[in-house]
Amino acid sequence: MKRVYLHWEGEWIHGLRWDGEKFTTRILALPRMRRKVLLLFDDSLLQYKLVELPFSPRLNFKKILRAEGPSIVEEPSAYYFTGRVLGKMRKREGERITYLICAVPRREVEGILELLHDRGVKVEKVISPLDLLIERGRDWAAEGNGCLVLIDQKKVYILFFREGNFVFYRTFTLTSEVEGPDVGGELAMELRRSSLYLQQEFKVGGEWAKVVIPPRWFTQELAEEVTAKGGLRVELLHPPSDQPPWLQLMAESDGAAGRLLSLVPPDVKVLDFAKRHYAAITLIAFGFALLTSSWAMIKHWEYREERAFLRKKEEILRQWEPILQKKEESYRKLQALKEEAQKVSRHLQERSLIYLPMETFAYITPRGIHLKEINWERASSNPREKGRFEARGRRPVKEGLPPIPFLKVVAVADPKGMEARYDLFQRFISDLKEAPFVEEIDVDDSSLLHDGTFEVTVRLRKIVAHEVD
Repeated sequence: MKRVYLHWEGEWIHGLRWDGEKFTTRILALPRMRRKVLLLFDDSLLQYKLVELPFSPRLNFKKILRAEGPSIVEEPSAYYFTGRVLGKMRKREGERITYLICAVPRREVEGILELLHDRGVKVEKVISPLDLLIERGRDWAAEGNGCLVLIDQKKVYILFFREGNFVFYRTFTLTSEVEGPDVGGELAMELRRSSLYLQQEFKVGGEWAKVVIPPRWFTQELAEEVTAKGGLRVELLHPPSDQPPWLQLMAESDGAAGRLLSLVPPDVKVLDFAKRHYAAITLIAFGFALLTSSWAMIKHWEYREERAFLRKKEEILRQWEPILQKKEESYRKLQALKEEAQKVSRHLQERSLIYLPMETFAYITPRGIHLKEINWERASSNPREKGRFEARGRRPVKEGLPPIPFLKVVAVADPKGMEARYDLFQRFISDLKEAPFVEEIDVDDSSLLHDGTFEVTVRLRKIVAHEVD
């Protein structure tokens, strides 16, 4: 399929039609055509920089672009920076990675694309001459060490390759007339200088110098002359031609375009895409708006139908509201009755069996001892009211547990003699400890020998009532 390749040079755009084998037509003005083209900028619009860094998998290329931008141009905000990895190489200090960074003026890019769009030309990609020459040079410099040379009018590009890997480049402008007798000597001198740099910097000697798409005046005789004077074997990769070298190089590098830098800023790409597909975008937007409107109308009618149904439900709920309120009041009353019943049940459960130890006291009290007071109490969590059990290191009352019932008994031993009084007291205490309702006792006999009075605090054991058949 025929394609048109364009080359931007200053204020002129040149192009050639390509039929797959040769150029067929020289295009001096922009044609009105609806086909994709590959656009190549002239180096006068671009700024390059090769950056070599120690290789690390954590290298961030965006940070590298931001850091290197001010060193390439004076006004970084007016340029778009892009780049790519050219390759990795192992040197004495370790593995190194090389980046090619290119600065592209935004205003020129926007103006060129606007001009092409108005003429009906669809730009597939914008590439740079140096990037294209490096990519194609890898194929031509697959073996050995040497230089790749391209001559565009008086500007000469020399790319250095070591064992097929690109390592450096330089450009210069010929001072001699291109068809004069001194041009061969000047080219030979520059090639010797390039070979010396390759040997000093990369420790390899130059073997060849391959000329890519030589101009018409660079004949085989001139190549032999430069070989004899420069010390490098000069080879012509193409026959001499009058055609612009970049256009012919673009035509031969159709498959390499996908691997090259894209010199169009992302925002300009989006804008250009929107312009080129304006009709399709408008149609899609109109269709989306139509679908949205249809969906809104459907939902509106559904809402109207559901609204009537919800009103009926609301009326039914309002009828049920008084009934539910009465049910709620009844439920609250039942809950209150349940709580009161539980309180009464707990109270009765605590006091239902107190008569058992009270009656038993009459049977275990011996003659000669009479009871003055019997008090039924419950132990408290208050330290002042815990009784003598906690004060004397006995088992404490745990907080949060129900209080422990106990009896506090005040009694008097009647015998007059101290020994008889004490024996009677000991027998009473011994019988009391063996009583089935006694868990633990505590005795205060400080007044026993004085007036026969003593005090006994009895912790009651829980007694469970059983029904007897």
